[in-house]
Amino acid sequence: MFLCYNIEKLTKKFMKTKQFIYVIIVVVIIVALSYYFYDSTNKKAQAPTTDIEDVLMRGQNRQQTETDKTEEPKNQAQETAIPTTEAGGTFSSGSEAETSPGADILVSETVYDGKNFLPGSLEILVGDIVIFTNNSGEEFLPASGAHPEFGPAVALPAGGKYQFKFETADSWDFYDGLNPSATGVINVAAR
Repeated sequence: MFLCYNIEKLTKKFMKTKQFIYVIIVVVIIVALSYYFYDSTNKKAQAPTTDIEDVLMRGQNRQQTETDKTEEPKNQAQETAIPTTEAGGTFSSGSEAETSPGADILVSETVYDGKNFLPGSLEILVGDIVIFTNNSGEEFLPASGAHPEFGPAVALPAGGKYQFKFETADSWDFYDGLNPSATGVINVAAR
């Protein structure tokens, strides 16, 4: 009972001072700032993103249009995979000015089986992405013939993937840095 009386007496005394008003103002400001930062963080997290399924679909539509024009079927195995960014993430090279805004991006894949790349040759356009997938039981280090244009900083473990966005039109030789006899080529044409 005595404790309750002392707390009540202290509270009344405290409320009479200017300090109480300042404490209330500080608490209100802290609550308002917390809400503002929490709300802005949620808006950023919910921002619309480009779904990889849309990117793959646009690439398939572009490839179908090219096939209709040339009447030559293309190897469907090279257009697969949802890109992941293991072992170093996504890298790019060249000038971004060469990729027109709003252009369809094709995502292609070449698979390393321990001896060869399948497919060993790809035809893409500037701005397209190639995924290098390690389906061997050993480490794999994809690298461009002209160093240091592309390649992860470390070898990919078995099952690892590396993706690269080609920003410059050219013919790109590539190989496995740990098995240089395994080679391939990516021909990148201007849009």
